[in-house]
Amino acid sequence: EVPEAWAQDAGAVAWCESKMNPEAIGAAGERGSFQVHPIHRQGMAKAGLDWTVEVDRVKYAVMLWARQGWSPWSCATKLGVR
Repeated sequence: EVPEAWAQDAGAVAWCESKMNPEAIGAAGERGSFQVHPIHRQGMAKAGLDWTVEVDRVKYAVMLWARQGWSPWSCATKLGVR
């Protein structure tokens, strides 16, 4: 289940990051609607998640947010979310 606090800002962050495009690829190789950076591939694999699958990238984004808040996403600063 997705935490309510995540849900409050997730749409705005995903829109800012990628226009909610699950196929988006950033300049540094970030992937998906939340632009998960390639440095997280190993962490995703350890969590049993597949880097190439958008649902898994979103699951990992929730996990990352639970540990660090919105700080890993550059758009969070622009949007004023933490």
